[in-house]
Amino acid sequence: MENTGDTARVKNTEGYYRRRTKWVRPELQLKVIGAALLLGVVILTVNLILLRVNLLQFKEPPTETATEVVAKVRASFVRATVVSLVAAIPLSVLLGIFFSFRFCGPIYRFRKFFQELDAGRWDSDCHLRQGDNLQDLRAIINRVLRSMRERLLRQHDLIRKYRQLVEEHSDAFGGDERVGRLLEETDRETAEIERRFATERPATREAKEVATAAS
Repeated sequence: MENTGDTARVKNTEGYYRRRTKWVRPELQLKVIGAALLLGVVILTVNLILLRVNLLQFKEPPTETATEVVAKVRASFVRATVVSLVAAIPLSVLLGIFFSFRFCGPIYRFRKFFQELDAGRWDSDCHLRQGDNLQDLRAIINRVLRSMRERLLRQHDLIRKYRQLVEEHSDAFGGDERVGRLLEETDRETAEIERRFATERPATREAKEVATAAS
């Protein structure tokens, strides 16, 4: 068994993990359950109203035979069921679109954000609309990415210092071609970092943040 923090997972014989705890995100799962219950209550209410309306025709003592009365009752039930289904289909679609959008919208945004991250700049945070679900996941993504950005920029700043030191003492290497290739590769990586970031050294950024906080 492996404990992942919020859920315990058990590895089965096929090598896949099976979660023992099914109640993993109560706030989200309760929303889904609430939507399903709301739909069921609406359909049941519509069905009961239609049945009551149809049964009002039997207030007076029937003049038909028992067979005819049974046929009328059966027709009333069928009619109420059909009308309920016709009303339930568009209602189900609307509720499904509304509630799923709160989940699918953030998932679509996460997908688009990581595509932009892969192809473009690395200095932006992921944003969701107010009221969307998965806000906690967005906060975790942004926190992890900020930490990675800080570490990457610090490493890049350190490499830049090394490059400057190597360039200043290039004569000590006796014109070694490997040093020239290393400097060229360092320049290419520097250009890539500058393309993906609003290039600003960590020390400079920290000084700006301190000045902003002081003001």
